[in-house]
Amino acid sequence: MTERSGSGAISIVDLVSRYLGPVREAQFGQPDAPRPVVATLSRAQTEALEARLSPALARHEEARRAFVAETEKRLRLGVAGAGAAGLLLGWGAMGSLPVGLALMAGGVGFALLLMFGEAQKKPRTEARALLLDAIAGELMGFRCDSDAPDATRWKLLPRIFAQRVDMRISGQRDGCKVAASRIGFTFGGRNGNTESSGKGTAFTVVELEWPASVPEVPFITAITGTDAPPALQYAPAQTHGLQPQPTGDAAFDARYSVFASPGAPLLPPAFRAAFAALEAEARCATHGMAEVAPGQGLRPSVVLMPGYCAVLTPLAKFDGAFEPPPFWKPLEGAALIPAFASDLAIVNRHVNAALSLPTGERA
Repeated sequence: MTERSGSGAISIVDLVSRYLGPVREAQFGQPDAPRPVVATLSRAQTEALEARLSPALARHEEARRAFVAETEKRLRLGVAGAGAAGLLLGWGAMGSLPVGLALMAGGVGFALLLMFGEAQKKPRTEARALLLDAIAGELMGFRCDSDAPDATRWKLLPRIFAQRVDMRISGQRDGCKVAASRIGFTFGGRNGNTESSGKGTAFTVVELEWPASVPEVPFITAITGTDAPPALQYAPAQTHGLQPQPTGDAAFDARYSVFASPGAPLLPPAFRAAFAALEAEARCATHGMAEVAPGQGLRPSVVLMPGYCAVLTPLAKFDGAFEPPPFWKPLEGAALIPAFASDLAIVNRHVNAALSLPTGERA
């Protein structure tokens, strides 16, 4: 991106991007903090993905350049309108040129922040979907999925004020319908709570569904780590009315709290033992803002119902995974393919760990 538009004027997109950089929604990605590559592709896989993605990336790059030009026009109109409105209000209505100039500057700044932030969402979503669909399809046999899970059915979390699905892929494996997502939650809702950047909790969520006979008594079991924040530890009982159901396994009960509806079966030893595989993928530090070594993070939560299981592993906020470059920078397959493939390898490990749970009729 050059510093001047085609007409020779200074580019607002370039100017704002230099000082503001990417404006991100709460809970996810830092594009300027690249993640280490934890899994590498074979040469054959890399060549196959490059052949599959190169034409699509080229077409998408043309669309992104057109989007930059259109954004430049909208920013110019918005800045001019906001500045003029502020000047007229301060100078014309209030009779003060200094106030008018101050309101003009404030209007321009507000318009830039609002419009520039909104402008980044569409190209980010489109670029992410393009890359994820191709790479997940090649490596996992999964595709992008626009559905959002109904988190209220889990009876696990506090009252949800907002839910953001940052990415979601789905497919079939081991006789199950599998969906893997990165989801951020903001809790609250009836006491004047409002969203703000960075607040809430994020998870890598793996959902498994399989054909199951209908039990005489439908049940739900919710399992939370004893290292979880208090609001999450007590939500199954306090928010959803589930009852504590200790397993009698002292080591397991020290690490996890089990809550269940009446008639829910006890967790068998094999199910409890399989939590070791889930914990091996835990990477979220206690404060939730950084990653730690696999196996050292906050323990996962699990929801179990007839024919359904969900594993929620705490996810470090702003971890930068699955993050395409901002729309004013080019999409370079040579850098994006290995980065996305590495992030997908971590998701795939979460999927395999969830599938290791001996969930009733799947066992």
